[in-house]
Amino acid sequence: MRLVSAMLAVLLSFALAACGSGSDSSSASEAPPAPQRVAALGLGDVDTLLALGVVPVIVAPWAQDAKEPVGEWAKPLLQGKNPQMLLGTGTELDTKAIETLAASKPDVIVAVNSGFDDATFSRLEAIAPVIRRPAQFSAWGVPWEDQVRAIAGGVGRAAQGDALVTKTQATIRRTQEQHPQYRGKTAATVLPKSDGGFYAYATSDGRGQVLTMLGFTLPEAVSSLIPTGKFFAEIPAERVNVLDLDALVYLDYGTKVAEDTAFRSLAVSRENRVTTIDRTIGNAMSMPNPVTIEWVLQQLPPRLPAFA
Repeated sequence: MRLVSAMLAVLLSFALAACGSGSDSSSASEAPPAPQRVAALGLGDVDTLLALGVVPVIVAPWAQDAKEPVGEWAKPLLQGKNPQMLLGTGTELDTKAIETLAASKPDVIVAVNSGFDDATFSRLEAIAPVIRRPAQFSAWGVPWEDQVRAIAGGVGRAAQGDALVTKTQATIRRTQEQHPQYRGKTAATVLPKSDGGFYAYATSDGRGQVLTMLGFTLPEAVSSLIPTGKFFAEIPAERVNVLDLDALVYLDYGTKVAEDTAFRSLAVSRENRVTTIDRTIGNAMSMPNPVTIEWVLQQLPPRLPAFA
């Protein structure tokens, strides 16, 4: 983890882009054409599998504090089944996790949106063929369209994967048409720091992408503060004025802010154009895939400013 805040570590533990391994991609050419027992280990990979009609037998947690195998957005797709949760996962798997995974006897292991290193992938490949992220993308940095196509191709449902991408793209376009008031407006998704500063997400991160899907733009004043290779800008308290945008989505995960006077003095705050969201919506935004995208695009607009 590169972030010093313990609360931020909880929030971003599965979604730290560009800090994982440099492993190459690996096709699942040895997998059966229609695997019956699938393990889902990548962040949000289970959602994509469910959207393709595949219910995994075992899944890695979608959040550190997850109590159930899937989030609210994916429960309707479980077909009455209850996948086993695989504990002891992260950027690597502990021995117990490997043993539990092997005992589930998967035909194929899906680990596209993951940060496993080559040593971990080797341990996985000793259990079953592995569908990995395409080589050109960094850990946790696979665009949702490529995630879908990699997974769909690996489980013998390439045509369904293409159709799913097309359907999701249509959902995004339709949502933009339903909310023309966001077009041309500036917005950012932010996470408060205890010292009064903020993390503001780039459009390369799901929490930033959702706003662009709705038609908002992230202004240069914010995007220029994002270091190369990172997915967020770290904005100190004395510079929060750059967040005085048309709208802000504020991730509320219980961070105790010692001093937020500067933020409350911004027009975006005074004029009630800050939308506070909880961990459930925030987690869904952090892992864009066809299921979370559709769910978030239903959940978020009613909470945003009307811009009447």
